[in-house]
Amino acid sequence: MSNSYYQYFKELWVSILNKQYHKGTISEKRTIKDNVFKNVHLTDKQKERVWELIIS
Repeated sequence: MSNSYYQYFKELWVSILNKQYHKGTISEKRTIKDNVFKNVHLTDKQKERVWELIIS
């Protein structure tokens, strides 16, 4: 996957999760957070950054 395509996908993914998080119930918010932090393809620093973008 090209770097520009990856960047687009990442921004889209964060945007969707951000909208779901702000409209979600407590349980749905917890599920979103769990899914981000269980993602094996991200480093701990990336997980923290993604989480910050989602809750902002």
